[in-house]
Amino acid sequence: MSSILPDIHARRMLLADWFACLARDFGIDLKQYGKSGDTFTLGAPNEFHITAHFIDTPPFLRFVSSDTAKQEVVDSISRQAAFHVERGDFGGTVWYSTILHETELKISPSFMGSFFERLVGQTRVLGWRRLGSNILLEFTEDIPADWDKKKALFAPKAIVHVHIATPAPCAGHFSSHVVHNVLETVAAICTFALGRSTALPPSLFPSKSDILTQLAKRQIDREILTLARKHVSLDIFSPFAIPDGLELFTRMRAALLTFDAAVRQESNLLRLA
Repeated sequence: MSSILPDIHARRMLLADWFACLARDFGIDLKQYGKSGDTFTLGAPNEFHITAHFIDTPPFLRFVSSDTAKQEVVDSISRQAAFHVERGDFGGTVWYSTILHETELKISPSFMGSFFERLVGQTRVLGWRRLGSNILLEFTEDIPADWDKKKALFAPKAIVHVHIATPAPCAGHFSSHVVHNVLETVAAICTFALGRSTALPPSLFPSKSDILTQLAKRQIDREILTLARKHVSLDIFSPFAIPDGLELFTRMRAALLTFDAAVRQESNLLRLA
């Protein structure tokens, strides 16, 4: 098994994505994808589609064509896809974009604690920031027309445009799985950076084609600083490259998610450092 992807489920998802990507070279466009039980479905169920059944031995998926006349071609594509996965080849990069909005400060039994928490802990962040090499953040604000900086207790509502570059051959099962997990962590980091909770969006989609060139340029722009709070970097993704980096990342991620959950619950017990 490839040492790049020791997790069998992740390996299956990458294999399914590689299959969908390579199928285009054979004139097979499988735009839809889904999962039901122990199968992946590639393509619209009411049209020509591929069913990928989970199996217990490599390559861990068996691809079956809805049109038996095309099964030989499907077998050829599946062998090519398995070859890429075995080599640990992710194929390229898929960008995903979404928006995080600051959540409302609610009236509740712990309102006073939350009120002072936000008053003391809030921080304004504006402009572009980065986390690691594959996550770009653009911080903006929804400023009311009558907002007065000198008189206002709270900063304007924060809006964070999130762009995540995911290693994958195309948008599909693997890229979606990875990016949703990354986004949860990014939202928790933004909550800590702002001192205010941000709401996860209900869905996440690949970035529009007209912004991909700009994202690629910003990805290598050295003038875009790493997101920080009180001059301390909040980039927990880069430690992957150092010994025991995964353990360090796991611990920091758990701490940030715990903080994020506490802020969302408007706890009186939590205080920003």
